[in-house]
Amino acid sequence: MTDSAASDPDLTTQIQRILQNPRLSRQVHFQLVSRCLNGLNTTPEERQLINTVLDKVQMGKIKVYTVEEIN
Repeated sequence: MTDSAASDPDLTTQIQRILQNPRLSRQVHFQLVSRCLNGLNTTPEERQLINTVLDKVQMGKIKVYTVEEIN
């Protein structure tokens, strides 16, 4: 990763949506964990946002749901 890595507006928008409506699918949860662990093309700000979401999941403030739970 370089310091000049640009922020991903889609990621930022997705995280803002998750924080407003504290739910996310298992697929999105997996994508966030993968991106955080991978670290490639992720700015420090994005990593901090991802960590905020993952911390809230761990504390039970954000619910991770499956497709079956929606139907």
